[in-house]
Amino acid sequence: MFWESIFKQMEVRRFESGAKRRSEDLPEGAARMKVESAATIGQFKKRARSQSGVTLVESMIASLILIIVVVGLLPVLTMGFQTTEQQGDIATRTTEYADDKMESLITLSFADNTTNTATFPASLGGTGLGGVMAASTTVGSVAPAAAVAGYADYFDFYGNLLTTSTGATYVRQWSISIDATQTLKTITVSVTSLQKYGVLGIAPSTKLVSVKSSGF
Repeated sequence: MFWESIFKQMEVRRFESGAKRRSEDLPEGAARMKVESAATIGQFKKRARSQSGVTLVESMIASLILIIVVVGLLPVLTMGFQTTEQQGDIATRTTEYADDKMESLITLSFADNTTNTATFPASLGGTGLGGVMAASTTVGSVAPAAAVAGYADYFDFYGNLLTTSTGATYVRQWSISIDATQTLKTITVSVTSLQKYGVLGIAPSTKLVSVKSSGF
């Protein structure tokens, strides 16, 4: 038993000595490459383990930020849509209706007092351009709350001409003013929406002014 133990110890020492010599015989570059490769693989595995699950968290954070931004922009988008409707549709209609009335009035004779431009086509029985007016006076009105008979007409939502305010969406008013020399008449036409639009609750309106000389 004693000799067997001695032989085993000698075999272990011989194996360790041979392994050491074999490792020392490796080229320095090859040994370094093995060490560096092992270190690189270790770092890659460590980085992969540290990044696992982060992608899902980042996606959730990005989605939350996007939701917050969209919710914050909703009032701005709503106001933009309402402003577009107000300025792009309603205000355009008021301008169109005011322009039509101005064209009808400006073509009348200076002293006309019978043409009714509140009908289409124009007929008799109206006020024309106020007829012969005293110096520095005004007939009609463009104040929305003070429509004057014979100097106002109305439109429904679809643009149909009305003779009363019943069912009207727009009111169109006009006034005629004459100067002190009684040679110039100032024609003012105003069209106002009877409904308010947008976040601020504004009623779109258009006002046009033109001057007509007694020589025309």
